[in-house]
Amino acid sequence: MTALKGVLGSGAGLGAGARVGVYIPVLIKQVVEWAQRLKGKPYAFGTEQDGRQNPTAEDCSELVQNACDVNKVRPRMPDGAINQFYHCRAQDTLISVEDAEATYGALVFRITPPHNHVVFSLGNGLTFEARGRAYGVGSWSIADREWTHAALIPGVNYEEKEV
Repeated sequence: MTALKGVLGSGAGLGAGARVGVYIPVLIKQVVEWAQRLKGKPYAFGTEQDGRQNPTAEDCSELVQNACDVNKVRPRMPDGAINQFYHCRAQDTLISVEDAEATYGALVFRITPPHNHVVFSLGNGLTFEARGRAYGVGSWSIADREWTHAALIPGVNYEEKEV
């Protein structure tokens, strides 16, 4: 599945500073690999590390938001797992949990207010996530957990090749 993605490019030949609504491709591999650089970082609920290249700690939704922000994914991913779910729903990228479990980079949600959670699926039975204070940031089994929804990240190319 391919979607428009990336950042607005400059409008060459359109005058100084002109910007056009053309998006530069962002591959899901770029987003997930950036997140995986943070393996072993501590978990800190409510942390705000927006767009930082080397955050000191993460919570589940901040990990997703930062991975998207650093890679200039557009439309911009909001903070908060439930807000990320609503964002994906508004962009019409919801998929089944079963499909997400088999899709590298899909987001898998547990939306059970007030305790919501979001993870990256690695497509191989594992997640990558900021799981909680006792766990930190890392990879765990996706099985036998209470998932309620799943989605593809809007504005990201899930194909192996660039567009």
